[in-house]
Amino acid sequence: MHYRYGKGTALITGADKPTGFEYAKEMMRQGFDICLLGDKLTEISATLRADHNPKDVKVETIEASSERPHLSNYRELVDQIDKIEDLTLIILAASIDSKGSFDC
Repeated sequence: MHYRYGKGTALITGADKPTGFEYAKEMMRQGFDICLLGDKLTEISATLRADHNPKDVKVETIEASSERPHLSNYRELVDQIDKIEDLTLIILAASIDSKGSFDC
């Protein structure tokens, strides 16, 4: 993927869910630094750092919860994302693991 996106940081939404966690492992395997976006990431980030970090990449976290959808929270979230150095790739994995119907 580096030939297409360059070396940098991959932001992964929904990193607190199984699909986001798997994306994080894959991006780390490919040598991307990662920034996890989700809720309650302490244990997940520690697991990734300890067990799935073969290339010694950086693991950052941004705690955010869809349970608190207030405008000021989104502004803070945008400010935190703006601080990510060398953001190269965004993986939108939030809500992929949700159950129920997907009606439009």
